[in-house]
Amino acid sequence: MEQRSDDWHAERAGKINASEAGALLGLCPYKSAKSARKEWIARNNGQRDRDISHLPDVKRGVELEGEILDRLEQLNDLVIEQDGGRVWRDIFRASADGFTDFSGPTVVEVKAPRQFFNLADRLDYQMQMLLQCHAYDATGAIFAQGVVEEMGRIAIRDEYISRQDLQNNIEREIGDDPIEVLGRLYDAMASETPSEAAEAPEGFEDASTYYLMQKQAYDAAKAALDEAKAALLAVTNNSAAVGERLQVIESTRQGSVNMKALTQAHPEIDLDQYRSAPTTYLQIREVKA
Repeated sequence: MEQRSDDWHAERAGKINASEAGALLGLCPYKSAKSARKEWIARNNGQRDRDISHLPDVKRGVELEGEILDRLEQLNDLVIEQDGGRVWRDIFRASADGFTDFSGPTVVEVKAPRQFFNLADRLDYQMQMLLQCHAYDATGAIFAQGVVEEMGRIAIRDEYISRQDLQNNIEREIGDDPIEVLGRLYDAMASETPSEAAEAPEGFEDASTYYLMQKQAYDAAKAALDEAKAALLAVTNNSAAVGERLQVIESTRQGSVNMKALTQAHPEIDLDQYRSAPTTYLQIREVKA
């Protein structure tokens, strides 16, 4: 079944899809539970899902999925089959990227992020695979990531996680059986109609998703930069040093104390001790050619 075709939209209507289940439970870093539920209610009342196929991260995933699956087959000596998705318990729908036999029936979920990440940090993806396991009657899932490296080479990282582990991880986070919670949520949402409150402007949700994706990438890059800075200062023993490309500069910061305010609040303090003991700090700069 072709994605975003009339049949595809018709089959998704009125069901909780595996890809949105995590967001509905508040497990997605890019979308609040309130926003996800609002979108579900709108779709259940005849509105179509917003098209996010133009977003860079989504486009990359679509373009690389086939190649990642091929590489996964070669690396693990697997035969991966595909279908258009399956319905479970009449209210859930799951469309795994593939399914195979790997120590029992196994679903395959593929992602193509900008850089590898830890699956433990993405419970929304774990919820997606849990529903896929139920829909495909699978005992576990293979989670595969494909990242484009220099020269266009795609690096593959995959891991297997059992259906029981997926269940335990999510249940531990939300404090209840996620399938039962989603069932109750379905009953509540199915009777609601879209809110008549003022809507966000056209394109707001797409821009919001893109912003949050970029923010996560920025946060990851900043954390890596902070780690690299700490390593560099450790190598220099937190002192000034000069290399071919970077230099560590030790500086002093005079006047960091508000002398006037300090005098007014504590006239008994000897201000000379502050003037004669300026703080020091380290800066990292690039060496100019």
